[in-house]
Amino acid sequence: MPAAAPSERSSCVLHRDDDDTVITIDAGGTSQVPSRSTRVTRAQQSLVDDVYKKWKDTYLQKTPQGLLVQYNLAHDSEPKNAVTTSESIGYGMLISVLMGEQEDFSGLLDFYRNFVNPQFGLMKWQVLDNGNGHLEPSSIHSATDGDMDVAYALFKAEKTWPGKGYKETAKGICKALLTHCIKAGESHMPMTGDDAGPNDYNRLISRSSDWMPAHFKLFEQEDADNAGQWKATFEKTNAAYQRNLDQHPTGLLADFYMYDESHKVYNAATGRVHEKETDGSYWFNACRVPWRLAAYWKSYGKHAVEQSGLMPTMEALQKFFEKEVLSHGQVYGGYDLYGNRLNDWTSNSFLAPAWCLLKVMGSSKADDLEQKVREHLHDRYYADSILLLSMLETQ
Repeated sequence: MPAAAPSERSSCVLHRDDDDTVITIDAGGTSQVPSRSTRVTRAQQSLVDDVYKKWKDTYLQKTPQGLLVQYNLAHDSEPKNAVTTSESIGYGMLISVLMGEQEDFSGLLDFYRNFVNPQFGLMKWQVLDNGNGHLEPSSIHSATDGDMDVAYALFKAEKTWPGKGYKETAKGICKALLTHCIKAGESHMPMTGDDAGPNDYNRLISRSSDWMPAHFKLFEQEDADNAGQWKATFEKTNAAYQRNLDQHPTGLLADFYMYDESHKVYNAATGRVHEKETDGSYWFNACRVPWRLAAYWKSYGKHAVEQSGLMPTMEALQKFFEKEVLSHGQVYGGYDLYGNRLNDWTSNSFLAPAWCLLKVMGSSKADDLEQKVREHLHDRYYADSILLLSMLETQ
């Protein structure tokens, strides 16, 4: 069942210029949470509104446990009766706070809380529908990125709708993440979930799309009790970006990286280490990296990107994507780390993150790639969610 009709948004149109530009202020807060004024054309705002309405009508679903984001309408994820994930809930909460939709945000938070594993304090990563609306988790374990997005959205929500206890909830999730999902000791890097015990193989694996600089910087600012640990994770992930660039000048990242305990560094996976044979390629996890980097630029500014050491990776990705647009008119669905494409198809899982990176960096090819993005609207949950978040976090 679709969610309730949208409530009044916290973002607002201030006025329209003669050049048909809409000046808006988003639902971001003040203090240490970045807020911004952004000039967007009426056509761009129309695109955001269109994508959001379709996303909301298609994927938000009410349940007795709260509001969920349906991620498996096409039944192309296993098992076929899977309906949502912590990733999906995190995306939904971030979309809702950026759109100023408090009712949806609250419903999604209710669902998250109903599927938290009390042993770890993190959401069980996948939820199944076993018939007659009976929902239950497929696993007791978490997926790191979902809980990070939830905490990030909660910190933003505290600034948008203060006095609801969102910040304290976010800090609790941050504590659980540090305890169970961030590798202790000299690494300080994200692991894939809370199933990575001290002697478990999974403790050596890191997912590149979990290297979210805007998240770690905000956690450092808002989770004061653990600021030093979040600062270390911010710095270590940024160093991993640079190491990857030294090895792969395209700037493209693999889906997964393996920790070399002897040399204390992370290297791109070779073959299957966690999900599939493409774990060492720029595939359906790493495709989100340009969006996460662009979100950091948009939230904290170009100078912060330069100071963090992330600029060389962003410049390399810009150069690679511009070359692809110039040569082929698009970015393809997957590459090896040397820039050789793996497929002849594409989707907004790959197009949208590349587009928003080019956009925030002022590339002349951003408009060309936008046309390709528009050709792939209203696809499936993953591509549609990534497109919407790419627009909301970087417009």
